[in-house]
Amino acid sequence: MLHCPTIARSGFHVVVRWCAVAALVAVGVVLPTTPAHTQAADTRAARTPAVEAPQQAAPVPAKARTWYAGKCRTRKGVTVVVDFQKLGAYKGHSGRTVVRCAKGPTRGRSGLWALKRARLEPRGTAQYGSAFICRIQGRPAPRERLRIRGSGYQEKCIRTPPKEAFWGYWRAKAGGSWKYSRSGASTTTVIRGGFEGWSFSLRAQGNHPKPGVRPRRPASRIQSSAMLSSTSVPSTRAATLGADWLIRELHQGALPGPGGGTDWGLTLDAVFALHAAGVGEDGSAAVMDALERDADTFLGPALYDDPEVRIAGSLAKMLTASVVTGTDPAGFAGYDLRAETLALMQGPGGDQPGRLSDEGTGVDSSNTFGQSLAVIGLARTGGVPDPAVDFLLSEQCRPGWFQVFSGDRAGCSQGDSRPDTDATAVAVQALMAARETGVRRLDRPIIRALDFLERVQRADGSFGGGASTAGANTNTTGLAGQALLAGSRTRAAGQAQRWIESLQLTAAEVADTAVVGEHGAIAYDVAGRRTGLRQGITSAARDQWRRATSQAMLGLGGPSLVDLGESSSRRDPAVSPGVEPSALALPGDEPSTSPLWLLLGLGGAVVLGAGVLVGRTRGAHR
Repeated sequence: MLHCPTIARSGFHVVVRWCAVAALVAVGVVLPTTPAHTQAADTRAARTPAVEAPQQAAPVPAKARTWYAGKCRTRKGVTVVVDFQKLGAYKGHSGRTVVRCAKGPTRGRSGLWALKRARLEPRGTAQYGSAFICRIQGRPAPRERLRIRGSGYQEKCIRTPPKEAFWGYWRAKAGGSWKYSRSGASTTTVIRGGFEGWSFSLRAQGNHPKPGVRPRRPASRIQSSAMLSSTSVPSTRAATLGADWLIRELHQGALPGPGGGTDWGLTLDAVFALHAAGVGEDGSAAVMDALERDADTFLGPALYDDPEVRIAGSLAKMLTASVVTGTDPAGFAGYDLRAETLALMQGPGGDQPGRLSDEGTGVDSSNTFGQSLAVIGLARTGGVPDPAVDFLLSEQCRPGWFQVFSGDRAGCSQGDSRPDTDATAVAVQALMAARETGVRRLDRPIIRALDFLERVQRADGSFGGGASTAGANTNTTGLAGQALLAGSRTRAAGQAQRWIESLQLTAAEVADTAVVGEHGAIAYDVAGRRTGLRQGITSAARDQWRRATSQAMLGLGGPSLVDLGESSSRRDPAVSPGVEPSALALPGDEPSTSPLWLLLGLGGAVVLGAGVLVGRTRGAHR
């Protein structure tokens, strides 16, 4: 039975080629200077072995929680990064980098306070107490053997940890560079809105590793095209006008499809657009409330009259939407969206491990859009299993582009495998989101995808889509522009943005015309805009205008899908310890720290009996 009903329901494009394509649319404490005692290490996050959900910590009442997953969205609080580096996984602990925002006033607060506030379970040595942090989140565990000095060292947390295995303490201002702390966490005052970093150093050769997370807050404000190009006009007004038009189009928290009835895929595209414009709260609450009442239809059970049916693309999109809107993904409409998404991924024994597939629909219409949204949603709710990322990478062809149809065995030059700009734009953002959680070796695939997007951009800044949407259009240009900006290709992103703005109806030009009152709407292409000005936005054409505006607005300089909505989440997501999202720093971002030695919590030298403990030589805690 063909899975046609979902095609119109959630689409990433205005044009749908055939039934299956419809899915497409839906889619420290311690001291050293350079190294002294306390944290560091080159974390190679262990790859998650299967696609099971990470173990969940006991839930903390929302009102009692003193932290939330991810970086602090404002200056109210301090971001704490714990990078386990080469420690990797051990007995149920994933070993992935943890990033948490310790909430609350930070004035006069210490680095040790931040660790405790973020519930990262710091432990000091018996000899020096919190002056030397020897264990964070239970790592290294008491019975965990660390291969140093030719033997299996076990950290008992009695004396100062050895220079070959210790937690190094780092600090940074937001947007700055990591600096090794010259004093201990218990005596160091945190930087308001800044970053506290702990990185485990294990058998480091030369400099000890910094935390592998770039110390910058997530994007929260829309960027104007003037920021992208000195000759551009600010896009804040364009985004606001587009958002106002979309909100006027919403009816009881939803947008209709071309055949009548609610199109939840399109409606969620509008939610993404509103958040990209910085006004997500204006419409998302009503949308998510309405969607909660109709979730069974969008996800499949009501549509197929079978409670076991799940539509992969719809589920992935709903998971991402829950993150963007700040809705709890663990209890939306009776569904645990994260757990449900993980359950749809093929395991190690499956035909295509890591692939997100439909359940019970008769025909699997899942594709690269759904896989990408699943990676984004999972990455932003506690971490994405590596097999899911690996499968997405298998959809990338050598020139850098991604194919639409998952697992086309014909290869990159045959069958339905052909360059698809929309799929590439969403997929590269998914890889960026995965990289933010600590997944390694993604820089090259990301660069290749961004290079492809720049190569296919037209002289006027526009983009065409796949085979059936090859002409220049705002849908594709919006997605591509968003991806390019996320990848710091600002010149190309600015060109795309200006082209989109040129197809938006302005208040001045619609006065006394057939489109009076439609200012803010963005046409699908040049011809569509011309027709609209002449004939108005007819009932037959309105669906195209809604889809075009929703997706085009993503290219007006706002945040990417990697951090969309982070500045306006209504509640903190519940995330498993040890796998919170993080943003990996690129190699060579910051210079190495000079070697210094100070006792972490003791503010310098410590008199011990007849001797003085001053510090260590280069190589100790860093």
